[in-house]
Amino acid sequence: MVKTTKKPGPKALELLVQELYGASGVETTRGTKALWGQLERAGLVTKMQYGGALGHPFFFNITDAGRAMIRQLKSFKVEVIADDSGQWTSNALRFDSKRAAETYAKDLFSRWTAVKEWRVVETKDPVTEVSK
Repeated sequence: MVKTTKKPGPKALELLVQELYGASGVETTRGTKALWGQLERAGLVTKMQYGGALGHPFFFNITDAGRAMIRQLKSFKVEVIADDSGQWTSNALRFDSKRAAETYAKDLFSRWTAVKEWRVVETKDPVTEVSK
């Protein structure tokens, strides 16, 4: 296992989250090749396949270390009160930043007339939504 010497940048971590919660074997493009390289050097993904011909994508698989890193990232969830019970409830979305969660909460509040109050709460749940 390769030791992590430097934490990958936010765009590389976004790819890691997409790989964890998306389809296995996410393919790269020329624009993301360097980001995948950061993750591979950090031991967070392994290269699975290379098509061989120029322009063919690489495919990567997330490692246990990559999954562990995602679990260590803090996330933010939106909670709402949408009835007279006064109980806070949330869905399964977990955002990588408080700002992203607040943006989602404001949008939800504007669309869903039953919401009486909303708040953003920090959680240890894995991130499922990555800011662009």
